[in-house]
Amino acid sequence: EREEKLAQVSCAAALVDQHHCRGSRSLRWDMLLARVPNAILHSKVSLLYWANWVRVIVASANLTEDGYRRNQEVFGVLDFPNEGGDIARSCLTDVIEFLRYAGAFAKGGAAQLPPGLARWNAFLNKAAEAVESWSLPESEKRSTAVSCRPVFSGPGRTNVMDSIRKLWTGYGPPGEAWVFSPFFDAVADHNKPAESLWKMLRQRGEAKAVFCVTAEDIPGKPGLLLHAPESLKKAQPGR
Repeated sequence: EREEKLAQVSCAAALVDQHHCRGSRSLRWDMLLARVPNAILHSKVSLLYWANWVRVIVASANLTEDGYRRNQEVFGVLDFPNEGGDIARSCLTDVIEFLRYAGAFAKGGAAQLPPGLARWNAFLNKAAEAVESWSLPESEKRSTAVSCRPVFSGPGRTNVMDSIRKLWTGYGPPGEAWVFSPFFDAVADHNKPAESLWKMLRQRGEAKAVFCVTAEDIPGKPGLLLHAPESLKKAQPGR
């Protein structure tokens, strides 16, 4: 069934870090190996393109059977229909630009584009050209309650916290931040991302950082075991 479905698509490709590329191979899809200097490719962004619809999925799941079949993960879905869309075209344009940027790490030292990377870029170009004529808003509607902006990082790009800071359009620093994360890196006493987040918030008066995490019951005891490092608490200012 999978072979039949893949035979109907013009391009199916996965861009993975060269150090984490174990898995099955097939002539039906391209597996592109990214070689990022002094780093790994860890972004989890999917772009699906139909004749009159583009869907972007940003997830916490690695491209593994556990990630997509067993783990508790977070998936955010952004839809861009040909008609009636309410997310700005610039949001999709930024996603496509990032995927093209990330794909460049799969070129290596080749003088010409590898065939798989050529198909990757052709797919992105096709999607970008198609949505130019779609009835998507050019910019965000001011009446929309939620502003949707993609934030990407990588070699030669601004770090995530600085990018978020530049996007903030309020008259003063925000007073509240929400973070959704089912997983955290193993950290020592200092949690630099959490510390940076607190520095972005209001420095006088009340401020709040909310971390939405997974939890489980503790057998025979009251309360819950939160899957989060204690360093999140230590990052909170004394005030």
